[in-house]
Amino acid sequence: MKNVRTDEVIRVTNVVGNVLTVTRGYVGSAVAMADNDWLLNLSTAEMEGDNSPEAQATLKVERTNHVQIVKTTVHITETLKAVDHYHGDEMDYQRKKAGEAHARRWEEILFHGRKKEDTSTGAKPIRAAGGIDEHISTNVLDANGTLTQSEFDDWIGDCFRYSVKPGRNSKLLFASRNVINTINSWGSGKLVMNGVASQTYGMDISTYVTGFGKLSVIYHPLLESGYEGYAYLVDPDGVMYRPLRGTKLMMNIQDNDEDGQKDQYLTEATFQFALEKCFGKLYDVDF
Repeated sequence: MKNVRTDEVIRVTNVVGNVLTVTRGYVGSAVAMADNDWLLNLSTAEMEGDNSPEAQATLKVERTNHVQIVKTTVHITETLKAVDHYHGDEMDYQRKKAGEAHARRWEEILFHGRKKEDTSTGAKPIRAAGGIDEHISTNVLDANGTLTQSEFDDWIGDCFRYSVKPGRNSKLLFASRNVINTINSWGSGKLVMNGVASQTYGMDISTYVTGFGKLSVIYHPLLESGYEGYAYLVDPDGVMYRPLRGTKLMMNIQDNDEDGQKDQYLTEATFQFALEKCFGKLYDVDF
């Protein structure tokens, strides 16, 4: 290995746990080392005619998540159904609003869900799915109020260092109002509207000009009420929706003798995330 600061090459002759036996000054002079010196692993230098070294393997770490049951109900009386409304059929209108609310709930779970299984209810446990916020632990940036462009670019560089699919250099940034306004305040044409992506996905998407890769920036209106200074950098190849029971509208589930109608949307699902280092979280941005 090589001390980057002093240019000394050190030969490692034995490793036991965290203890290394080394030969100093193997190439170059043995200069005193300092705390936090970077040591570059130059791999092995094999002896001519030697046997093959012991094999090493990367072990996959199992990650789990719970499926969560979410229900959103529509419930009106037969009298309300019979009344003429300017917006048309009342039940259709309420189903539409409930469907939107149901989708928002799953979006909140995707970003902010916390994994938990509550067995205190006995044979019928309550399960909650974990989301992106819980998944991210490595690339976390606390802006502590003011976010500078250099801080932001350095954080992006860390997030782009890894990707789920090798060679993929395109990621998404779901950002709150404070983060969008901060990026816009830097000027210099950093945000460029991406008309093709906006048309494809049905939302306003801008491209942040970066030397690390293509970062599509999306204003997320649900990042508010405590999350107004947040942004999540996401590798889209690393997020998978896993439905156990896909969303279904269950109609006429009211009691038989009730003078009304009750419908509900029901989804039982969870999310799967890959390679945590591909993601990033930014928070505490004031504007």
